[in-house]
Order: sequence, then structure tokens, then C-alpha cells
Amino acid sequence: MNASADINALLNMLEQKMVLAEKAVQEGQTIRMDDFERDVGMFCKQLVAMPVEEARQYQSRLEKMMQRLQSLSDTLAKERDRLQSELEGISRQSQAQKAYAKAYGAPKKPTE
Repeated sequence: MNASADINALLNMLEQKMVLAEKAVQEGQTIRMDDFERDVGMFCKQLVAMPVEEARQYQSRLEKMMQRLQSLSDTLAKERDRLQSELEGISRQSQAQKAYAKAYGAPKKPTE
């Protein structure tokens, strides 16, 4: 395989991983991107080794991938913020319940 075919295969793989990550996020699943970062590193290493004119052919696809990554990042940040707010609400509710329990005593268990 030549360098152009190798880098094309890597880019295709990265694009496919993006599709899977986007789908997983839409379905509310957890995603792991550590291998994605490794693969991007391999791609970049091969890309910078290419002649500039040859590497330039990947510019459009890379720009689209960067936009998709930014969109995915924004979506994940919104979900993180939503979950954080939800957890804070649960924490406040729990604190209130404890405070009421202390102030009014624990609820009495019904006798049989």
C-alpha cells in the first residue's frame, strides 16, 4: 500500500468512528474516544510526511471532520451541564430532606 492509500484508509476509519460516536451520543450511550485520539495522531504523522500539494487534497474532509468534532463536543458539553444541574437538584433535595428530618425528627414507623 502506498502512503496515499494508507492515509485514505486512516481517514475513512476516523470518519466511520465519528459516525458511530455521533450515533451513540444521539442514543444517550457513553462513548470512548481514546483510540480516536491515537488514530488522529497516526493520521497527522502520515499527513505531515506527505508533500504539501498531496496533503492539501485532504483539507476539505479534515475541515468537515473538525466541524463534526466541534458539534459533538458542544453536544457533550450541553449534556454534561444538564446532568450536573440534575445532580445539583438531587443533592439540594437530599439536603432538604435531611434538614427536615433533623428539625422534625425521623418519621415514625407505623405499628403493627
